[in-house]
Amino acid sequence: MKVRNEVFSWDFIERNSIPGCYSKLYLKESNYSIANLKMDLSAPYPVVCVAMFPKYLDAGLTNEKDYKVKKITQKGYPSALVNIASHDFNSYKEYLGKSILSSINRRIKKLEKNFNIGYRMYYGKISQTEYDLLMQALIEMKNKRLDELNMENKVLSDYQNHKRRAFDLINQKQASLYVIYSDDKPIGISFNFHVDKLFFGTMTTFDMDFSEYGIGNTLLFKQMEWCFENKIAAVDMGIGSLDYKCRWANTVYNYEYHVIYRKKSLKSFIRAQVEIIKIHLKNSVKQLKSGFKKDDNLISPKKLNSYSVENKFI
Repeated sequence: MKVRNEVFSWDFIERNSIPGCYSKLYLKESNYSIANLKMDLSAPYPVVCVAMFPKYLDAGLTNEKDYKVKKITQKGYPSALVNIASHDFNSYKEYLGKSILSSINRRIKKLEKNFNIGYRMYYGKISQTEYDLLMQALIEMKNKRLDELNMENKVLSDYQNHKRRAFDLINQKQASLYVIYSDDKPIGISFNFHVDKLFFGTMTTFDMDFSEYGIGNTLLFKQMEWCFENKIAAVDMGIGSLDYKCRWANTVYNYEYHVIYRKKSLKSFIRAQVEIIKIHLKNSVKQLKSGFKKDDNLISPKKLNSYSVENKFI
């Protein structure tokens, strides 16, 4: 019996698409139903194994009468989220704390005093000329920064794919570019994906000549302000650099596997149990390799919520 394997996050974030086994998708915290999703209409499989499903989301099955789902935490990918239950930016700034805010504001004032600074969000409208110039600037700054840090970035391997698609996505409000300018020169750029009211930070970089001004923090702060003003429901900061992201996030979440199978089919049940055993073995190997104990939520400077706990602010 064949099993259909799906990786939820990639198609969801980059294509606004979800597997056909799901009929709807919503945020757990607010029950906000995510709209304008594309659905895979291929024939149903007796067993479907979905990986990389973020725990802050929940989904309804297309056929709840005949199918059942087993959910298992996917170890090794703790990630950060700003869950916005209301749209009070002042409450969020209080959550960040005086120390972080003071540092950000001081650097912004210094930057704006020394240079002619402008901020712009490209979301829903961008010309081909502007787009080409900004994407070229983004990749040049990213390469320079990684060379100076002697690091590689897997995101750059997807650059050409993003470049081909992102122009249309920005104009369709499925992606955005946030840019900080000094005169007409981009000195900080963030590329993001959008799914309805969800915001996914994907690639951020800045001109290393401006490193003393904390451009990375300014980009994040200005984008958070935009998200609150535009009634974004959640900002997904993604996997990696978690100590840094925890300064901004109010929630830590894990991914999970969904094993979906027919209720009244013995073959389907047995095949699903095999998949579940394989998942537990994978998780055990990851725990041994990474040194995780029982839970792979973060230990961070702030006491963040994991995704079974109510948010601590707004």
